[in-house]
Amino acid sequence: MPLTSIKPLNFLFDCIPDAVAHLRLSARQTGVNLGQWFENLFENSWMVLEEVFGSIDEKKFALRSVSSLSKVSVARAKIIDLGLRVGNEPLALIVAIAALAEGIAPLPEQKVEVLVQLHSMDEKTYLPSNLRLNLQAESGEILQEVVSRSNDNFIQLKRFRGDSGESFNIQVSDGNFTIKETFVI
Repeated sequence: MPLTSIKPLNFLFDCIPDAVAHLRLSARQTGVNLGQWFENLFENSWMVLEEVFGSIDEKKFALRSVSSLSKVSVARAKIIDLGLRVGNEPLALIVAIAALAEGIAPLPEQKVEVLVQLHSMDEKTYLPSNLRLNLQAESGEILQEVVSRSNDNFIQLKRFRGDSGESFNIQVSDGNFTIKETFVI
């Protein structure tokens, strides 16, 4: 390589913000890979329920068996903050998945059942009223929506199923702040 083609060092620093922005955009588009959860591969922000809540009351979380047809199920929680605090506690988004019995075929053909819940981190504290939990198609179309009432400890979407490779978004909003998480089955 001729010396005349070498760029000055400050050119490198000019490129870094663009590279970082591109990496963030790529990570956002990819989303959380739920298929990897069956292989015990998790992003650092998704923790076992005991890490987030201490002890687990199976009745409270209703995750005992995500599906009666399931062979394997995995549940994880992510702490989220909408710029509001519920009793000085952030909220926890719980996602539980189960590979359906007919999904014993190779992973690309696997059907997965998904359960999504939003909890107050303190079981004595209620969620704020009018907190919205949405299931969105990749296109942004709202497929399901649940709105919290003044006496809800948690809210959850109806269980849904998807095929490997499908993606969807979960959105939590209080009217002022919105958090959106993308998932790929």
